[in-house]
Amino acid sequence: MIIHVSDDIQLHFSPGELGLYSYNIPSSIPSHPMHQHTGLFSLLTTVNDKKAEYTQRGVQQANLARRIQNIMMRPSTQRFMDLVSRNMIRNCPITRRHIQASEAIYGPNEGSLRGKTPRQNVGHILGHADAVPPEVLLTHGDVILAIDLMFINQVPFLITISRGLKIGSVTSLANRQACPNICRCLSHVLSLYKRQGFRITTILGDDEFDALVALLPRYQFNICGADEHIPEAERYIRTIKDSVRSQYNSMPYEHIPRAILILRLVENAVFWKNAVPHPDSVTPEFSPCYLLTGKPTSQL
Repeated sequence: MIIHVSDDIQLHFSPGELGLYSYNIPSSIPSHPMHQHTGLFSLLTTVNDKKAEYTQRGVQQANLARRIQNIMMRPSTQRFMDLVSRNMIRNCPITRRHIQASEAIYGPNEGSLRGKTPRQNVGHILGHADAVPPEVLLTHGDVILAIDLMFINQVPFLITISRGLKIGSVTSLANRQACPNICRCLSHVLSLYKRQGFRITTILGDDEFDALVALLPRYQFNICGADEHIPEAERYIRTIKDSVRSQYNSMPYEHIPRAILILRLVENAVFWKNAVPHPDSVTPEFSPCYLLTGKPTSQL
């Protein structure tokens, strides 16, 4: 690398054996043109410079101290010195000053820095969820829920969409059996609405969900005919599939694992549908995610 300080002054940095670029300072600093402009000097101290401050035997003892620390799974330097000072390591050939010498020559233990340094600046996580605004519950507390099965590459999903609120959900299914798979997944979604204070008055579905009428007697089902469909559910399925296809076609991969293609893309599509308020929602100031969880998208 060449740094052009001016038209007539250039600094040539060349890589070392480990790939670190360095600039060799000329021995005659006062006569060097850079000295007249910047007062060039170096604060870099190498391991060899530190080793020169000790005798050959002292360097060997420092190396042994660092080796023993690594063998002991890298205890902290203070803990290591305490163990050595109290003779807790039988027949240990090193002392505190050898450990201090290893720290002075090599610096902190690299393995400890890599494995024990905690992540810094962790943001504060809020532990509460907001309740649904009372005016929303008063006006739109009674919810009509549309449900349907969606298939992508023969993998079944249970999708739900609430009329008016536009709160959507998707759950992958091991198979399309009503009991226990569909019943368990639908019960979980219904519990989320109930926890937020919503009341499911009617569940709309096709004849695929006839068995749920007996499995969930607390809820009123409206099952359409064999050749009929629920418009809200069909439209929501089409929207999800469009988002998944758009994302899939923009990926720079020829082959994608099935779990990523099916599960993650579908979940991500529904997540972002719920992240922002729906343009046709009766509550355009609140996102579906906030209504169902009590948390804004940034906290999920």
